[in-house]
Amino acid sequence: MIVNHELRFIFFHVPKTAGTSFRLALSGIPGSVNIGKPTKHLTPAEIGKVLPPEKVVAAAGYFSFCFVRDPWERFGSLHRFLFLKHRDRYKVPEDLNDFVKALAERRGKLQPWHSTRPQMDFAKGLSFVGRFESVEQDVAHITQLIGWPHLKMKHKNASGDVVRYRDRMTAESQAIIAEIYRDDIERLGYR
Repeated sequence: MIVNHELRFIFFHVPKTAGTSFRLALSGIPGSVNIGKPTKHLTPAEIGKVLPPEKVVAAAGYFSFCFVRDPWERFGSLHRFLFLKHRDRYKVPEDLNDFVKALAERRGKLQPWHSTRPQMDFAKGLSFVGRFESVEQDVAHITQLIGWPHLKMKHKNASGDVVRYRDRMTAESQAIIAEIYRDDIERLGYR
């Protein structure tokens, strides 16, 4: 999460939506504070965990934004990231469909994990919700709104593969993702 009290904005980092690139770019703006503890993935409802009460009240009037991503693609990106970087730690199966089944079978263990939380947990009540799929246009819009036209984005933490993860999912896996992230799909307009 990035807070800038001078330009009066808050960026909420939704996992696997180019958030690391946004945090790095926004951190370069004078007055920006990168709030990464206890996690960089705080929702608007959790802002009181990291800001004192007077700052929470002030921040209520700030321009707030996040970026979201197609839920099937986001979950596929999460699988690839975890498999490449943390497969042993989290016992990540190599097959994406097996990972989807693990989510379905272990909802109680995975759902509270910030990377599998619904995106609407982060997007609810914000001033602007940008899309991973239209990142260039949405970044241009945000730079105008925050009054910082010099924002330079570099793609960090990329999974390295340009692929449609949904195409690698079975119909059953696609249906599981659709069920688990139904609210994201409906409210964010994904199909």
